[in-house]
Amino acid sequence: WGWLYLRSGEDYERAKQHFSSALSLGRLTDAKVGLAGVEAATGMYQAAVSQLEQALQSEPQLELGYLGLNSGDLGVALANLYLQSGDDTKALDTLHRRTQGASPKGQKVANQLLQMLEG
Repeated sequence: WGWLYLRSGEDYERAKQHFSSALSLGRLTDAKVGLAGVEAATGMYQAAVSQLEQALQSEPQLELGYLGLNSGDLGVALANLYLQSGDDTKALDTLHRRTQGASPKGQKVANQLLQMLEG
């Protein structure tokens, strides 16, 4: 249910509760990615970075097929979160080192971010 509440934008607190419950059930990576989404949606970019970093650390080749995301796409999301939190250096490093295998859509976003950061 966490993804439903998060994606609808209806109730971020309820989404956070569902993702936190998923953590207690052992669904670490899915829950961490979801919590990162909640934190990002509420403007808490540093907390979102932390959650997403933890998810990618615990499962470097993460695949979330039901969302159409892989670790490369999540690397693009992480770079964007670094950018939103004001850390252009980490954003650029993440784009260069952690976006391999991103979907065509993810690669397009990565290229746009690179163009913006590198000029």
